[in-house]
Amino acid sequence: MDAPSDPNEPDLMDYCLKTGFSIVSTELHPWLQERTEEDNFLSLHNHQLKIPLQSLTLKARFDQCLISHVYPNGPRAPTHIALMTRILAIKPGVALKPFERNELNHFVAKESEWRQSFKSLCASLMSKNTDHFDHMNSEFTVLFQSPNAHGNPTSDFRAVLAKASLALRNVLIGKKIHFKCIVALQKVKKTSTYTGLEEGNEDEKNEARQEIIVTASKGDAIPCQVVFSGEETIVKLKEFLTDWTEHSVEKRALHQHVLISPSPFLNASLKMADIVKLERVERLESSTSNSSKSVATTMSAFTMKVSGILLPTSIAVMKDIMRSTCINSKKEQVKMMMEIEGKTVPLNLEVGSRVTDSSSRQDEGAVDVNVCGKSVNVFEVGDGRYF
Repeated sequence: MDAPSDPNEPDLMDYCLKTGFSIVSTELHPWLQERTEEDNFLSLHNHQLKIPLQSLTLKARFDQCLISHVYPNGPRAPTHIALMTRILAIKPGVALKPFERNELNHFVAKESEWRQSFKSLCASLMSKNTDHFDHMNSEFTVLFQSPNAHGNPTSDFRAVLAKASLALRNVLIGKKIHFKCIVALQKVKKTSTYTGLEEGNEDEKNEARQEIIVTASKGDAIPCQVVFSGEETIVKLKEFLTDWTEHSVEKRALHQHVLISPSPFLNASLKMADIVKLERVERLESSTSNSSKSVATTMSAFTMKVSGILLPTSIAVMKDIMRSTCINSKKEQVKMMMEIEGKTVPLNLEVGSRVTDSSSRQDEGAVDVNVCGKSVNVFEVGDGRYF
């Protein structure tokens, strides 16, 4: 079940992007039925008109969760990657052939296009027309949030950068971009047994915390999460990421900066996750009657397989839809198995992690549990005996 094992622990948001999911249900719900081309068009039309979800049917509401805005539209062609790897490795001053110059100009124009898209998306965030968006490259992932975003307990703009290396953190400090470093205790080789839970002398606790932070600073080669807060800091981060390029020729030729948002932005493509399978399956179930005889019965199940990008907020809405459809039935089960985009897993800050200031390097206590997340790849509601 998608519920904390500890009843006193909050139900944490999962900030991971999903790349697909499969659903199996004992009942044929409206959102498990076939879609026509007209249904798909109406879904996109409702999205563009920003029709409130509560005014839509469950099926239409479910389909809205399949929509996102993405840049770029797709990966680079393999031949272009191979050619640009060779061209970018050519030393400055060496004359390029005409076709090489054309390829390089096209490549540089595409890099300029993504910068336009990123600036457009940041402007949408700052004007609060976008609650959140993800930026991914080969080295790290950044989740940007407006003050209205779910999981942002502050009244300010916020960004979480996952897998920040020591080199990257040093560059950010050099550019005077202030951040909080999140240190997950279980990933740090501690010189103390302090966990933050025991009772004891306060001086001993403070000393233990310092030991943890010192040990973490010595092991800074371990990538960690960093959090940025405040409009001024977010603007500096935007300028830094706008100018950031891949350090190796191979990575620059291969990887593109990816932007994913629930709202439109410049040069973005409107995407709808693809329903690749809808089917009814049957299986034999054996049960024992009062006469101790085994009787074979047939149980039907309905399955759906979806492939494509799915936002955390969309997954949350889907879970609510599934809960609402099973709330009045004790003999029904819906199970959802999700595929997680690995680069976004570190966006879920771990409960119990410690916060360190980038400038003072002082321990500021445990991270706010309201901003923590939990990666979930299986969600279930209803009677768990069927699947």
